Amino acid sequence: MLAKTGQDLTPQLTGAVKERIKELILGNTVVIFSKSYCPFCMKVKVLFAQLGAQQVCAIELDKDENGPDIQAALLEVTGQRTVPSVFVGGQHLGGNDDVQAKAAKGELQAMLSAAAAGRMRHRAWPAGSASELRASAVSASRFGRPISPSICSASIPGVTP
Repeated sequence: MLAKTGQDLTPQLTGAVKERIKELILGNTVVIFSKSYCPFCMKVKVLFAQLGAQQVCAIELDKDENGPDIQAALLEVTGQRTVPSVFVGGQHLGGNDDVQAKAAKGELQAMLSAAAAGRMRHRAWPAGSASELRASAVSASRFGRPISPSICSASIPGVTP
């Protein structure tokens, strides 16, 4: 069954690639699954930069050796085939249009504030799993290599607000 936007995706995130996705989502306030050449991906990155979002992780699927597998897992779990695929505070928001619409209504800013305060993460994921996965996301992914701080950082690489 495909998850709807904003639902807890934890039960569907199993297996090595899905575990990596879960680690990224739980270890960062904002996760953007992107492609480096996608204009809609750039628009959503610029929006988060303009909003001053912290702990933003942009995964460029066209540059990640596991990009096709990650995109297939995202399709299976979220029902969304396209990029960007955006998560805030552990919740899937959707693509650029969905994120821009939430920003226009002021909802995105509220979600960012709540996520930064830690309220949404605890509500969106089962108790105990967030701290365990945050720790493992900092040290290494399930693939045995560290998650690059240059990809997952407080600022979005290549984007100036």
